[in-house]
Amino acid sequence: MGFKSPKAFKTNNVRLEESGERDCDPTKSFTGGRKVSKKRMKNRTTSDAPKSFQFVMNFMEMKQQKDANAKKAKEAQEKRQRKQKEPVNAGKPQAVTETLKIMPGESMVEFNRRVRQKMENNLQLIGTDFEAKEKSSLNPSRDEGEQSVVSKRTDRKRRNDAIRKERKQAKKHRDDDETYESHTTAEAPRFGEQAQAPPVFKTLPKERIKKMVPLPNSKEEAEDIKQRDNLAVKKMIQRTARLTPLERMQAKRKAKELGDTAAEKRIIELERERAIRRYRMLRETRESAKK
Repeated sequence: MGFKSPKAFKTNNVRLEESGERDCDPTKSFTGGRKVSKKRMKNRTTSDAPKSFQFVMNFMEMKQQKDANAKKAKEAQEKRQRKQKEPVNAGKPQAVTETLKIMPGESMVEFNRRVRQKMENNLQLIGTDFEAKEKSSLNPSRDEGEQSVVSKRTDRKRRNDAIRKERKQAKKHRDDDETYESHTTAEAPRFGEQAQAPPVFKTLPKERIKKMVPLPNSKEEAEDIKQRDNLAVKKMIQRTARLTPLERMQAKRKAKELGDTAAEKRIIELERERAIRRYRMLRETRESAKK
């Protein structure tokens, strides 16, 4: 059998002895030879520093880059979460001209709550529009090319708003001063001070005596029932009895527990004479009827 020689591959390697770059600068790369990937070319260093030091420096650079990337990713995630939490129209109230209608299946309470919320949004929108227009009118643009925006609110309305605001602040300060004076003017008791006179009570406290409830089928319960019945009968007799003016006056005087005055005595004498006169007339009529 014949021996087959191995196949020879063409290479671009050039012997250093044959090349003219033998005595060149060490930082200069040689041409020719096999191809080197871009990553290896990037990592290849021509510094004279030790490899261990270069490894440490590369590690520190990679760590800083990794921390920066992690910080950017965290900030992006927080920003994305804030956007998800915030409502779509946060801080931007809806248009004032929007009409509200009750939705199917919605109760009147929910509809009223939605109407109130809509009204608050509209008021907020009106206030922000007026504030923006007022600022633009008070601070017009300095550029000659830009057109200054004129506010629709007149000077009279702005003056009225300023006066109303000043009155509100003055009233608030006045109320605060009055409350402060009421607290400060009250004389606080001093140490060792003696009272000149005892306190005077204009109204007596109400009697809050709790009555003991008697036991059922006991002697106390029977007496209590008897007293209540007697009191009820007495009140009924007083309501239904035909009292003379004199007796009514006497009962009234007893109830008031007042002394006899001159006018009362004169009225009592008149009533007494009238009663005697009636009694004598009745007696005469009875005697004449018997005859």
